[in-house]
Amino acid sequence: KFFISGSISNSTQNYSVFVSTNNGQSWTASNSGLPNSFAINDFEVVGSDIFAGGSFFNGTNFEARLYKSSNDGASWTQITTTGLTSLYTGNALAYQNNKIFISGSISNSTQNYSVFVSTNNGQSWTASNSGLPNSFVINDFEVVGSDIFAGGSFFNGTNFEARLYKSSNDGASWTQITTTGLTSLYTGNALAYHNNKFFISGSISNSTQNYSVFVSTNNGQSWTASNSGLPNSFAINDFEVVGSDIFAGGSFFNGTN
Repeated sequence: KFFISGSISNSTQNYSVFVSTNNGQSWTASNSGLPNSFAINDFEVVGSDIFAGGSFFNGTNFEARLYKSSNDGASWTQITTTGLTSLYTGNALAYQNNKIFISGSISNSTQNYSVFVSTNNGQSWTASNSGLPNSFVINDFEVVGSDIFAGGSFFNGTNFEARLYKSSNDGASWTQITTTGLTSLYTGNALAYHNNKFFISGSISNSTQNYSVFVSTNNGQSWTASNSGLPNSFAINDFEVVGSDIFAGGSFFNGTN
């Protein structure tokens, strides 16, 4: 089954999960247990469970939340979390060595972000930011062997720029990867790893609807664009590797919506 989440309204805080059993040819809604104002930003499969991390709009502000489904998305249950009360948004999820990682904003008004780690399936969380600047927003994690890669956008005081960090000790510390070829990428939206290649998507313009995919064959040291077949105004928010295929889900700007 494929799962996709997104907004079902162009003007209000209404979100939905859809499920496909035929590789994306047709879709049905699957929202039992999920509030309409919960925007899922990432899924993570752990054994037979699916975790959904995102942001719930409480009428005034956003707050990070985590839901779990143990029946292939037929129903969802909120996980009561301790330690995430300071997290306004849940941007990305990862699972490695019996730990769940979540990233998001710890401020409702300034550029301050954090990574939190749970060792008990989301019941409690502790911050894990050593090596990460406060203004680096992680939009996606990718686990490769014993390493966790974090892709996202760094706010340099004026603009955003795409960056990539790596942890080789279960998130205890993070190191920036010096990249070549990503200077034109303002945001790092999604990461994937397939056949010894890294894929990253993001915006190549700070003001217009222009997006790109870049590929690295050397663990993120250098990158080249790989956009054949993709429209410029298609913003990829997530990749999913299924067998020998890579699926890219996102939002296409048609000039109006």
